[in-house]
Amino acid sequence: MEELLQQVRDIVADSGSLKIVSTLNENGTIHSAPKGSLKVNEAGQLEYVEVLESSSSYKNVVRSLWFDKKVTVLVIGVDKRSYEITGNIKRILTSGRHFENAYKAILEKRGFGIAAVIQIDVESVADLDISKGIERQKREHFFFTHLDRLAVQE
Repeated sequence: MEELLQQVRDIVADSGSLKIVSTLNENGTIHSAPKGSLKVNEAGQLEYVEVLESSSSYKNVVRSLWFDKKVTVLVIGVDKRSYEITGNIKRILTSGRHFENAYKAILEKRGFGIAAVIQIDVESVADLDISKGIERQKREHFFFTHLDRLAVQE
């Protein structure tokens, strides 16, 4: 698992990677949004900034914190390796030194401020490599194999 986590850290740190956070609204509908600021912080949590207080992502993240709902993060590297990370919202920072540092960094880089810094405790990481998925299915769920595939194996 540690090797997998290092691979995830490397992909998350790569500015060319696609990072998408998925949350649930009050009706259980999935909302997904790219979060280019996503990183792994010093505590090993995923962390990103929310820019707009009125965004669906921000509203859903607050709901996830209040009602202990999970969020997922899809990370796709430039080499097409991909991981799905599931976690819980740990903190939503709207003040304090850490928030202020993030605010100033985005203001300097992009010319606008932020609404919050979101911190996610990682619960699980799934490698979405299809060849690994096929091997895992053969090993753990052989009864899922379609009959046409069994005929080819003979």
